[in-house]
Amino acid sequence: MKLAAFGEMKGNIAKQFEIFSNKHTWSLTLLYIVTFGSFIGFSMALPLSITVIFGVSHVPDAAGVMQHTLKNPNAPSALTYAWIGPFVGALIRPVGGWISDKVGGSIVTQVISAVMVVASGAVGYVMMQAYGSATPEQYFSTFMWLFVLLFAASGIGNGSTFRTIGVIFDRQQAGPVLGWTSAVAAYGAFIAPVVIGAQIKAGTPQTAMYGFAVFYALCLVLNWWFYLRAGPTSRTLMNAMPSHEPPGDPMSHFLDRLSHFPNPRKPSRATMASPPVKTAPGRMPTATAGRTTRSCVPPTA
Repeated sequence: MKLAAFGEMKGNIAKQFEIFSNKHTWSLTLLYIVTFGSFIGFSMALPLSITVIFGVSHVPDAAGVMQHTLKNPNAPSALTYAWIGPFVGALIRPVGGWISDKVGGSIVTQVISAVMVVASGAVGYVMMQAYGSATPEQYFSTFMWLFVLLFAASGIGNGSTFRTIGVIFDRQQAGPVLGWTSAVAAYGAFIAPVVIGAQIKAGTPQTAMYGFAVFYALCLVLNWWFYLRAGPTSRTLMNAMPSHEPPGDPMSHFLDRLSHFPNPRKPSRATMASPPVKTAPGRMPTATAGRTTRSCVPPTA
């Protein structure tokens, strides 16, 4: 693309490729994997986990070896519950952006990363208990609530990371950075099910979730290092925060901004201030408010 570009376009392309030499591109890519990557990855892994862990009664054979082949008659349906987590995560994403506008995207990312560390570790523990039980359905409610918490945190984090990208990068580079981070994070749809499936086959499904928790903890430290500790970047983020907020709820703020847009049905000041057009008797005006019209009355001889 850089070789095929020419003229002014070549300069724009070169500026967009500069994102790969910026350390914030890579740090925000990792943070977007935490949020968007987890969201899309868990969307694929949740139905797999429900089917394999809770759809089977895990009982030992005569030799004491745990078997995972006996169908569980009380198994919850993946079709009934698997949509809830992604729905909550998608629904709450705008809330993450709204909160980030109030307190800062990096602060929100820090909080949700801590929540995801705890929730991921807790999910791993529940999965371990269920995978060793003849009645795994007794753990399903706790498992589902924790997974919904993971989806909610990742959904809020999508909005907060998006906000941070918009502050760190200018308008010309923010779009390419967001496209790059989204493309990389989308691999979560492949990685999460493969990792969880492999650990389930190995008999240790909790290991996958513990590994995710460790990754989230590392990214929590990364977010603090780049965007929360005292430094020029953190000052940039703080300066991007609004100095004051007008009174009222968010809808009133939206309506107030909307009122400043011009109304196409309302005449402009120039039109209102223009003098009336003088016309001869028996004729219609031929020009009104800068618009030329035809006379409806034919001229008299």
